[in-house]
Order: sequence, then C-alpha cells, then structure tokens
Amino acid sequence: MAHNYKKFDFENGDIPVPEMWNENMNNYSSELNGMLDRDNLPRNAVGVSQTKYAASDGTSAFVSYTSYTTPFAVQTDFKGWQTVPIPTPAMQGMGDEMLAIEASIQVNATWASAPADTVNNLIRFQILVDGIVVCESGPLSLIYQNFCVPLDGVVAITSGAKTIELQVRYQMTGGIAATDPTALEVDDTAIVWTRWKR
Repeated sequence: MAHNYKKFDFENGDIPVPEMWNENMNNYSSELNGMLDRDNLPRNAVGVSQTKYAASDGTSAFVSYTSYTTPFAVQTDFKGWQTVPIPTPAMQGMGDEMLAIEASIQVNATWASAPADTVNNLIRFQILVDGIVVCESGPLSLIYQNFCVPLDGVVAITSGAKTIELQVRYQMTGGIAATDPTALEVDDTAIVWTRWKR
C-alpha cells in the first residue's frame, strides 16, 4: 500500500509541529477507513460485482425509474400530508444496501382571479421509504407558476420488501389578502432510485 507521507528532516533545536504528525496520521487513518485512491489501488481492481448490483444481463447498475403524468389534485382544505399515487414497482432489498433517490416534481396552481399575495401559499414534498423520511423539500411558495421541485436523498436499507412513497402538503400562513388557489396540482413526477451494496 502506497502512503502519502511527507518526509521531514529535523535538526537540533527544531520543534516538531503537531500539524505535521496530524497530517500523516490523517492520511493513514483515512485509508484504513476506506478512503482509498489511485495511489493504492491498481487499475481495474474494483469491478461491477463489488460496487453495484448487476442486472440480469450482468452489465447494468441496479437502477429503477418511474414517472407519473396524471395530474394529482392536492386538497387545499386539508392541511395534512397527502400521498401522490406514483406507480412504483415492488422493490425487494437484497441485504445491506444504500438506496439513492432523485425526483423532479412539477407543480401548477391556479386562482379564480389574480391574488394580491401568493408568497404565503406554501407547498412541501417528502419521499418516504417504509415510512421513514428520506428527503424533503421544505416549504415552497406558490408565487411561481408551473415550477419544478427537485428532491434527492440516500438511505440505508436491509433485506425485504420496501415501499417508496411521495407525499405532498399544502399550507397557508396568512398574509395580505391570502386565498387558497382554486386548483393545485402535481402535474408530472419522475423518480429514479439507485441501489449499491454497502
């Protein structure tokens, strides 16, 4: 194993600086903790079988994708979390894995007449795996029309069936002549999830 130690020549009267020792120990401990680099791994030393699940043909990463294009009407009179019925296929965990999820969600709000204030009309999204929140957007203002919300997160999973859910929540915090939109829709949703061995 190659090391990135810096060589220092000390002379009488020199005082060793702690930072020198710390830097060398940090390089060594980082490699023990898995932070290997090209200095200590030869080319092609890590193959597909060590880094990701292979598809049935043995060539592709274990990646899944789903999209939902049917508009989902968000109930503005209900301020709790609502589940968007995205068509996620059944997923079976194969052991200790890392699951990365990326999503893009389009939102469209309409009013009967142009409101004086839409800054305080807020919408939030979250993605759950087996009921555990993996990523969330935080409150977003409806001041923009037809905007896209990006989400991404990573979670550790174990063996067994897993359920992925997308949830949305609408709220209004008040403000100048704040009113609920006459229609609030999640128009398009695209979700990609990738699994790796831990």
